[in-house]
Amino acid sequence: MALAIVAGPVLAHAQLVEKTALTLDGAKKIAAAAEAKAKTEGARVVIAVVDEGGSLLLLERLDDTQVASVNVGIDKARTAAIYRRPSKVFEDQVKNGRVFAFGLSHAFDDSSKAPVQGGYRLAKDGTVTLLIHDIKAPNGIAFSPDEKTLYVSDVDPKRAAWLAYDVQPNGTVTNGRVFFDATRWRKDPFFGPDGFKVDRQGNIFGARPGGLSVIAPDGTLLGTIETGQPTS
Repeated sequence: MALAIVAGPVLAHAQLVEKTALTLDGAKKIAAAAEAKAKTEGARVVIAVVDEGGSLLLLERLDDTQVASVNVGIDKARTAAIYRRPSKVFEDQVKNGRVFAFGLSHAFDDSSKAPVQGGYRLAKDGTVTLLIHDIKAPNGIAFSPDEKTLYVSDVDPKRAAWLAYDVQPNGTVTNGRVFFDATRWRKDPFFGPDGFKVDRQGNIFGARPGGLSVIAPDGTLLGTIETGQPTS
């Protein structure tokens, strides 16, 4: 069992936002409630409580719980916190065969060592299927909140962009397109769109050379955060 506490809204048009913080005392109360529930059901579990950034506040391993569950519990709690959704969502994706992986090839060498660069889907039976074959340098992946759109950052020297694909019920993707052209920020062929996250409203917070870009679900640039150096 893993518990994650995420406090309040994050952004309010540059206005001051007040959020409720989880204290150590609060974390202890949550852990006590979880422990009581686990004992009622006869479950041997690890209870991990984290803050909204995924930092561990409290950890408890009940008697006779295997040691290996400690790292699993911490990772599940952190995943739930930083993605702002229960880890069961990801477990269900695995059960339904909806695990996507992208391979970053030797992107800046024409004699690429990877035979195929692109996106793959790992099914629950272990089958690996190539879904996207025309991305030379995928560098990040995320879904829209409703999981109907797959976003990929492409650091290809010839095409710096965030791409979007429509996710079909059978796990395939269609309608590949440039969601946001990022060539304006390319100052070096080795740097481009990097890792990114999607918030509850569907806005993309994307790392790129010199800072971060905030992009709306319709592809509109909402703003930038300039750092003066590469981000990832």
